Amino acid sequence: EYEGDIIFPELPVFNNKTYQVTEIGPLAFLGCNIGTISIPNNIIAIREKAFTSSSLDSIDIGSGVLIIEPSAFSYCNLGHINIPDNVTRIGHHAFYASFGLKTVIIGNGVTQIEQSTFHFCPNLKHITLGNNTTIGAEAFLSCDSLKYIELPNSINEIGKNAFSGCEALSSITLSENLSEIREGTFDNCTSLTSIVIPNKVSTIATSAFWNCNHLVSLKLGTGV
Repeated sequence: EYEGDIIFPELPVFNNKTYQVTEIGPLAFLGCNIGTISIPNNIIAIREKAFTSSSLDSIDIGSGVLIIEPSAFSYCNLGHINIPDNVTRIGHHAFYASFGLKTVIIGNGVTQIEQSTFHFCPNLKHITLGNNTTIGAEAFLSCDSLKYIELPNSINEIGKNAFSGCEALSSITLSENLSEIREGTFDNCTSLTSIVIPNKVSTIATSAFWNCNHLVSLKLGTGV
């Protein structure tokens, strides 16, 4: 079991042999007592559950990382995550139940925020999105502390229950290119007071705003 901070050398040497490290493997630091880690630029992938259930509280993702696989940081203690533009994929449940997570910045390289990526991050307060196009089902489900989010106009699809149970969410700006609000997208957003539906939205599905009991202002676009 590893403890302490981690610094990856770009060309590690073991028994007088030099190795080229290009990825952090599955379960590599599962359950480890880690403080901080700096991912060098030669690492291209962080594999499935690489840091699951570790005490990791700070990470610097290098410019070579392209893929963060499913559940890579689930159940971690990270307070902040900055996904740089070079990352093109964040797998489902990547930050599931990261109880310490408060702020998230997602770069322009990630097109899809996959299912349950930030599901059950109860202390998540601030999200900055890049030129992402899709928010998957349950992506931010039960993020209880999230108060506001602005969806860039690059977003054209939001999955079912994407923001369900975000009880502190009082304001959201929807993408002008959104065409549908799916089942349960904002259900149980009990602090939501107003919302403007963009003109391209033609369908508001069942239970989309179920139990939004403080919603007092709803402006429908011309497409509904």
